[in-house]
Amino acid sequence: MSAILFNTVAKIETQVITFRTTPEAIVALLRNDVQMMIDFPPAISGQVNSGKLRVLASSGTLREAAMPDVPTADEAGVKGYEVTSWNGVFAPKGTPKEVIEIMNDAMQDILRLPEVKQQFAKVGVEAHASSPDELMRQLTADIIKWNSVIDNAGISRK
Repeated sequence: MSAILFNTVAKIETQVITFRTTPEAIVALLRNDVQMMIDFPPAISGQVNSGKLRVLASSGTLREAAMPDVPTADEAGVKGYEVTSWNGVFAPKGTPKEVIEIMNDAMQDILRLPEVKQQFAKVGVEAHASSPDELMRQLTADIIKWNSVIDNAGISRK
């Protein structure tokens, strides 16, 4: 999906080839069977650190703290390309607001801890907590965004 969005935003037409695993995609890139790949930085860190692969751009709106010299896709000329990964903690519908607030406060406290930030950073994650309202805005925006990508690409929904 990220590659389809890349084609759309960059206004180019490339053949999108999907692989079941990141290692399969890495091998294809190293053999020059494909000319680029889009993946999560920790998945390719070994090859990047060894100099076999080079990160051309990050897909977030801001440069990654772990890769401050790597431009965002927007900075590199692909204006408007943004793909970020996030996780959320959800509770059953009807959970009292007070419980949600306690859980959110605890997540805020935990994700501020330097040792927790450090552990996340080891796997390429810049951890931070948001609010229930921010999470809902992110979820809604992503549903709209990816539905649009699916529709524009003519992908059938089964």
